[in-house]
Amino acid sequence: MKNEEIIRLLPKKEWNDKTILVFFKSLFIPSFLYCFIISLYVITIPFNRGLVLPFVGEKLQLPELVFLFLSVASAPYFFKLLTTLNKSRSRTGLKTNNSQLIAQGLLIYFLAVVASAIFHPTRAAFLDVAGLIYLLTLYAIINVFFIFQESDNTRLNYTIPVLATRFTVLSLFILSSIGLLGFLLLIFGIHTSLVAYYPNYPFFGNVYRVRAFTQEPVMMASILSVFILIVLAGYNLEDFTKKEKQFLRLTLALGFLALALTLTKSAVITFAAAFSIFSIRHTSLKKFTPFIWIFSIVALLFFTHFVIVKKENFDSNQSYHGLVDAPSLSLSDYYLVETDYGSLKEAAFITGKRFWLTGIGSGNFVDYVPTLKKEGLYPTKFQDYDPISTYFGAFAELGIFGLCALLFFYLQVYRTLRQLKTQNPNDVWIASLMSIFGFMACESFVTDTMNFRHYWWILACVAACVRTTETYKSNTPQ
Repeated sequence: MKNEEIIRLLPKKEWNDKTILVFFKSLFIPSFLYCFIISLYVITIPFNRGLVLPFVGEKLQLPELVFLFLSVASAPYFFKLLTTLNKSRSRTGLKTNNSQLIAQGLLIYFLAVVASAIFHPTRAAFLDVAGLIYLLTLYAIINVFFIFQESDNTRLNYTIPVLATRFTVLSLFILSSIGLLGFLLLIFGIHTSLVAYYPNYPFFGNVYRVRAFTQEPVMMASILSVFILIVLAGYNLEDFTKKEKQFLRLTLALGFLALALTLTKSAVITFAAAFSIFSIRHTSLKKFTPFIWIFSIVALLFFTHFVIVKKENFDSNQSYHGLVDAPSLSLSDYYLVETDYGSLKEAAFITGKRFWLTGIGSGNFVDYVPTLKKEGLYPTKFQDYDPISTYFGAFAELGIFGLCALLFFYLQVYRTLRQLKTQNPNDVWIASLMSIFGFMACESFVTDTMNFRHYWWILACVAACVRTTETYKSNTPQ
């Protein structure tokens, strides 16, 4: 059902007649304030380090504090929407549309996580369920905001791509600036927590990696990458003024520089996705896109899981950070050595085979690692980590059905984007979203993306585009 139909079916007269509806109507905050709180949430997404609370540890950070205000602000809009949907069901019934594909995927995945917590009732499992409920609520709140942008009395006169770009570019500018400030202070001899020290880092030795207020450089790189791709997608639109595009260019430059200083291998996939988005307007480059994607994926998987080290520099007792003791292959004067990323995937696969039906339980893999160490199935020199892979983590913690639920969710997102692309073949924003989803699918091999707030932000934008795909004009490449 389109937004125009929802707004048109709103029982305005009943709102004035019924006391409870009048009460909720009085709670409505102006749309610009609702917009400001969502923008504030997106800005605070990179601030996920600093708070340590009882029971939940570091799971609640600054974004969650903003989320409390966002929940209160959105409550009347939820009530209004539910009232409208109840009326529309009785009059016209609800038809299946593209937005339900993502909803179906999310429901199946949610049920898999809940089932895992029921079979393995640990604190970590229930915390994962609570975290997923929080992310699903965030997803719904952002969707409701975009839906009511189609209402005459709340509309801000911005399309979803423009709003998403405006929200994201501010966060990207702040995150990049903080990270670069930390690196600049380091150059002048001032050490801060904005950069992290990594001794014996592969290829580079002792290095400092930018992380700003994120938990680690890998997290900062993931946020930077997604936000860079969103802003780059928005830059392709015709809705920004000359000065606004200058600011977008400046922010993109800062973002790419900060991303390079994180020294994260997944940046190679960012380059592939960025090139893919750039080629939307420059069609002569499209023929190179498949080769760049293939090269980037191979490079990511290889350099994430293996390191080439000179034999004379390899010491099994004091080797580079995150390398196993025994080389995997000897090549002339060099060793091919497996990293902890590969060892974790092997451990996750072993765990998944042992608990193939229900998994070890959501969030419980890290507690099972000591058992694998005792059995000699995971190097004792490594710390007890999570799987650091969405796919292998799902198999180890949720079992075969949980992995299938995850893949089904990814499939539904892909189907949604494909249908949107078919309906709007010349729309640069939707084409860009497909590249961003490709980045997410690739990064899921080396990170746990389902717990990342920034991915739920872009997912909500995708779902919102489904409902409003005909409310803005497509931007045709020149």
